[in-house]
Amino acid sequence: MPVFYNDTLCYLHIPKCGGLSVTEAARGGLPGYTEPGQKRKDRQPGAPIGHIRAADFEQFTGRPLNSFKEVFATIRSPVECEWSKWNFWRRRYYKDGDRVAWRHPADKFCWENSFAEYVNSGVEPFNDWYCQDIAQWARADYNQAGRFRWWLLDSVRTVEISNTKEINLILRRHGCKRKVRHLHKTGAGRPEVNEEQKRKIEAYYVGSYA
Repeated sequence: MPVFYNDTLCYLHIPKCGGLSVTEAARGGLPGYTEPGQKRKDRQPGAPIGHIRAADFEQFTGRPLNSFKEVFATIRSPVECEWSKWNFWRRRYYKDGDRVAWRHPADKFCWENSFAEYVNSGVEPFNDWYCQDIAQWARADYNQAGRFRWWLLDSVRTVEISNTKEINLILRRHGCKRKVRHLHKTGAGRPEVNEEQKRKIEAYYVGSYA
């Protein structure tokens, strides 16, 4: 459940943007470390999981974002992000099959559709599920808002996940004694995309990745 905070720092985890790497460091070294989300298998309807939008954070936790000295999120290349999502979800479907009642529809969607079909559909199945099952007040307009921007607010600082030096500086400012030492990988390898797919993916992120 990678969304975490302490008295002064809040980290918001956008899916497939290296949140487990940041969490691993904070879990072991950030004073007052708190995880507000529930594990998906234990989650009650309407309760948050490890991914919480900035706009929904106060409603789920009771604490406004402006009560923190610093709020940040990690981002990555849109193409790498989408390639990682599709591979991660379809691998989980293959591994778990129908034995996992709490699995979200993204797993089945990505198992049944090729990467090209996933990209061309314009659907982001995790965000659809988030709007339907977690925060029903959220608008499913992530393609219009920009897929990173949909998770964030202007007050949230973004850091490229490969910039571990900057991430460690942020953690250290708030008393964390551990560093991000490596990046968790899904094993997806380099994205297998053509130029048309790349342009379409990047269009979904317009205005949100800088």
